[in-house]
Amino acid sequence: MSQDNGANVSIVKRFAQQLGIDNIKTIKKACEFSQLLDIRTSSSSFKALQLNGSSKTIICLELAAVSCGTTVDRTEAVKISGVNKKVYIGSLKAVESILELHDNKSIKDLAVQFGCTQAVTLAQQTLQRYEKMLCSTVDTSSPLFQVAALDVACRKLKVRVDRVKLKETCCVKKTTYSRLLTEMEKHADSLLAEKVITTKKTKTFLEEVEEKLNAESPADKPRKRHYDNDSEEETKENYAEWKKRILAKAAKS
Repeated sequence: MSQDNGANVSIVKRFAQQLGIDNIKTIKKACEFSQLLDIRTSSSSFKALQLNGSSKTIICLELAAVSCGTTVDRTEAVKISGVNKKVYIGSLKAVESILELHDNKSIKDLAVQFGCTQAVTLAQQTLQRYEKMLCSTVDTSSPLFQVAALDVACRKLKVRVDRVKLKETCCVKKTTYSRLLTEMEKHADSLLAEKVITTKKTKTFLEEVEEKLNAESPADKPRKRHYDNDSEEETKENYAEWKKRILAKAAKS
């Protein structure tokens, strides 16, 4: 290891400690990103990106954390970086592009990362409805749409999730994100309402069938013979099976 690389590792470790990162894999990945960024970017480019030594290292740590399946406290990261939030997010996007880290995670990937897998189905259905409504060539596979759909699904299903960190994964303006959430919520509400109506209809129909079966006169039901106890029990079982088949057919219709 060269002296420069050794110094770089020490700097990364120091900032990692301030951010509460102690995962060796994440720290190593941040060092790799930092070295790769130095190779692909000139000193004049660093100035254009408004990157200083601190912000470069912090951004590499955040990107490394994300690539390892975790996140960092964005507020603390901005504070330590020495630049404002707008500059930090712009620089992060630029560095992500330079390092070719455009890994669009799916709703399932995000749900696993944030521990809210029970919201996956509604999130996917909400995004599908949104896509149909657009009828355009908008790429909804980008993080913005995936995150928004999952966020809305978690809200509607009352699934606990760190929404601040979830939003930070798509690096977008608050107004843009809020506007998209409002649109997504309409589709999620519609889906949930349809589900409730369908459930009620099915339940009511089955209840009506069962009521009719129970209200049938003895003559309409399978005849019961009373030769002995065994034949009576057998007749009851036959009637139970018959009733079960009728209800099953009703549920399918």
